[in-house]
Amino acid sequence: MIPAYIAVDLGASSGRVILGTFRDNGPDFEITGRFTNAFRRLNGHDRWDFEALYSGIAAGIKKAAQIAETKGYEIRSIGCDTWGVDYGLIGEDGELIEDPIAYRDSRTDGVPEKIFKRVDKKALYSITGIQQLVFNTINQLYAHFHSQEWPTGKVSLLMMPDLIHYRLCGVKSGEYSNASTSQLVNASTGEWDSNLFSNLGLPIDVMPVIRKPGTVIGTVNIETMERTGIKENVKIVLPATHDTGSAIAGTPLNEGWAYLSSGTWSLLGLELNKPCLTEKAALADFTNEGGVAGTIRFLRNVMGLWLLESCRREWQNEKILLPYDDLLVRMESMGTVEGIIDPDDPVFLNPPSMRSAIAGYLAGKGYKPVTEQAALSRLILQSLASKYADVVISLQEITGTKIKGIHIVGGGSQNRLLNKLTAEATGLTIEAGPVEATAIGNLSVQAISDGFFKDISESRNYLRKHLKSET
Repeated sequence: MIPAYIAVDLGASSGRVILGTFRDNGPDFEITGRFTNAFRRLNGHDRWDFEALYSGIAAGIKKAAQIAETKGYEIRSIGCDTWGVDYGLIGEDGELIEDPIAYRDSRTDGVPEKIFKRVDKKALYSITGIQQLVFNTINQLYAHFHSQEWPTGKVSLLMMPDLIHYRLCGVKSGEYSNASTSQLVNASTGEWDSNLFSNLGLPIDVMPVIRKPGTVIGTVNIETMERTGIKENVKIVLPATHDTGSAIAGTPLNEGWAYLSSGTWSLLGLELNKPCLTEKAALADFTNEGGVAGTIRFLRNVMGLWLLESCRREWQNEKILLPYDDLLVRMESMGTVEGIIDPDDPVFLNPPSMRSAIAGYLAGKGYKPVTEQAALSRLILQSLASKYADVVISLQEITGTKIKGIHIVGGGSQNRLLNKLTAEATGLTIEAGPVEATAIGNLSVQAISDGFFKDISESRNYLRKHLKSET
């Protein structure tokens, strides 16, 4: 039978389940489940609907099992990747205590300042190598634990993909790439930093053991088998459970090239062999996140197509939304729009109205208002491209690397205008695709764990040979 793998890929706005095989004549990837994901207000916080997420996942796995049966595939393993930083708590009864709070929730407002009173900001970066963002797990956990909302009794903390794996196999585990986004992991050791927990008065005993990508943590439990039809010997394998970690694993990177995982967030950086913890890196807000095979994803988080997605939701609610293809044609036909915004300004994190936030920002900088759909959309794309150019300059200065090009993957790689503007702003060659790099990287790590590929170099060579990208 042909070995097959199932990737669960959860983003902040949607989720997918993909059945994948790797053959001599090329890979075969089939989406067997697709569902929306959004946080909603519940019990005073913005929360993820975990049961809705799991229902979508289970339905996708069930469909994958049915397809595998008809095609003669043997499903060998399942692995899940998600966005970073968010977590849930498991109680003594083994159940999720409450729906996980979303990273855009306001509970972390003002928390970094409290943390810096206990741990020097420069020292924190030298320990973790992580970009200071208000929603990092360190801030979420500090706000949670030092509040009346922390539950009584013994609890276990699992990050979002680890919650999914726990539900699938009943084993509590943490995975390196996602754990590294927490700002609680020592960048040099790859383990939770006990001194950091102690200095912040946080409970290290609730944290799971950190495992490397490719680790088999168990096999599917009875509930999963009954709900999905999956057979009992199917393994649960940790991919790079942070979606960007999987996306980079699924990118056939050329030597000397940067990567850009483009979606709700834009993550632009280089793959390094060790963390870069210099003062320059800290001042430029670069982050050192865990990757596959001992690599480090040295990158900048840029608030990406979230800005455009938010505007489009507002236009849709007002029933004036232009079809995306029409919008793209209009944007391409117009010249440069006057004005620029900084996508990373905190006003754009989770405003009640993104268009109002942009209007206020432009007015504050002395620019003329931009309200028409195509013009405002192009302004956002121009601003993103300009930000990417700034990040590329910083990357080269900090690492001493001459960047030859940028490989763009993810849903945003389909935005040909943004790709064009990025090429113009950076002066670099752009390669775009694959769109489903995250799922492909997830599946590739499972295949490495299964022995199908020898290592990440072999899997990337395979992808480079069989997957075409646009230049």
